[in-house]
Amino acid sequence: MPVDNPNGYPLLQPNSIYLSLRRVDGTIHDRVLYLYISDDGLYGYRAFIERNSAGHYFLNLGGSIGDRSTGTILLLLRFAVFRSEATAMDAMNRAIASFNQDLADGILAPQDEGAAMIAFLDVLHSLGMTLASGATLVQQLRTLAVAPQHIGVRPPNMVDAHPGLAGLA
Repeated sequence: MPVDNPNGYPLLQPNSIYLSLRRVDGTIHDRVLYLYISDDGLYGYRAFIERNSAGHYFLNLGGSIGDRSTGTILLLLRFAVFRSEATAMDAMNRAIASFNQDLADGILAPQDEGAAMIAFLDVLHSLGMTLASGATLVQQLRTLAVAPQHIGVRPPNMVDAHPGLAGLA
């Protein structure tokens, strides 16, 4: 999906997957976790937790990575790189389908959006798509987001996750 980016600069590093902490005013929690899958730095996908009409959580995947230019993202934590968008998206789509089915079947019952995203990151970790657990990645992101060098920076800084980046085919 095209991104409103008049300067034409890459919004993200190409062939990378990020976890972001985003400020969303007017929500129950004013900080929301998103995933971004960047193809070439300008185009890609974002995934976030939503609630359906029955009150159950699910992971929604849609186009657009233009959020980096809106001033709502506090920090981006890169946790994976890939060579082929098709391979990365195939793995991601399988993980999302499995995760959403586990939610629908009641196998997973997260308390809130943050817990649901941590559970999804744990699914990615079990598939080798991250080198750290969901809780570890979220804790890194939340800690780094309040560091002085990252507060108020626009566009937001991009930081590589510790202990490193998972490499996907």
